[in-house]
Amino acid sequence: MRDSGQLCTFVVSGQRFGIAATHVREVIRHEAARPVPLAPAGVTGVTNVRGEVLAVIDLAVRLGLPAGDRRLLLVFGARTHVAGLLIDHAGDVLGVGDAAPAALPAWVPPEAAGLIRAAFSLPDGPLLELDPAALVSG
Repeated sequence: MRDSGQLCTFVVSGQRFGIAATHVREVIRHEAARPVPLAPAGVTGVTNVRGEVLAVIDLAVRLGLPAGDRRLLLVFGARTHVAGLLIDHAGDVLGVGDAAPAALPAWVPPEAAGLIRAAFSLPDGPLLELDPAALVSG
């Protein structure tokens, strides 16, 4: 179930994603994460944002996309967790309330399909809505 019809959009490895605007706190410049031993795949470490320690998630690793040198961190909340998502660049806030759902693109690995809440085929290209709770639980 979508939290709102508004998605904060961003790009990772040339693919466009969105998270419900109600979950996004901010997008900031990110320099480095402190590695955490035995962290799950896709968690590059932790970082301190305004006195709060956040897990840093690399979506490209979780989805099997090409690696990159991502310097932006999208800080989002899900349930009682707050985390940061490494992104290439931030986009606009888009309303998708009337958009028709689409099938997941073929490049999304089956094991990562649970991270995606919905897919949309928009006039300017596909948009995948991420599930914030799934991002922080895996």
